[in-house]
Amino acid sequence: MQNQATACSSLRLNTMTQQQDSFLVEVDRACTVVALDDDVIQQRLADVLRGEGAGGCEISVSIIGHQAMHELNVRYLSHDYPTDVLSFRLDEREDDLSFVEGEVIVSAEMAIERAEEFGWSSEHEMMYYLLHGTLHLCGYDDHSPANIFQMRQREAFYLDAWGLTPQEFHTKALLASRNV
Repeated sequence: MQNQATACSSLRLNTMTQQQDSFLVEVDRACTVVALDDDVIQQRLADVLRGEGAGGCEISVSIIGHQAMHELNVRYLSHDYPTDVLSFRLDEREDDLSFVEGEVIVSAEMAIERAEEFGWSSEHEMMYYLLHGTLHLCGYDDHSPANIFQMRQREAFYLDAWGLTPQEFHTKALLASRNV
């Protein structure tokens, strides 16, 4: 069995691509400590984009560890700490969902650390990060109370649809209380 340090190297260990219609989602894993199926990631993110009105997408998902996430957070946001998720819209049409190009980067190690706190598995915590980052690509924001409320409603909608309700909390209460 791999230890966590080996499983979260800077090398790309696995690449999976799925294209359905004009929805392309690529998953790259530099960290393999959370066993979330790539097909599930691809299908759910494409479903979110469709559900939010996207006409198509080309999305890259990167699953990395703490150190790499910390470096990216410093480089792109000037935040000197690791975080759970970063997302970047790569096209010039940020308000246009006709075709979404972007990247969602998640920390698998953060998902392991935080999952127990919220009463669910590390796989569900990582899926939450992926959902949150994808909603950012669709134009949702979490910088003001009104925007946070709207984003949490959409997160709760998809998590409930996927049956990902934390064991000890109801999804809506969990999401309302999170500092993401």
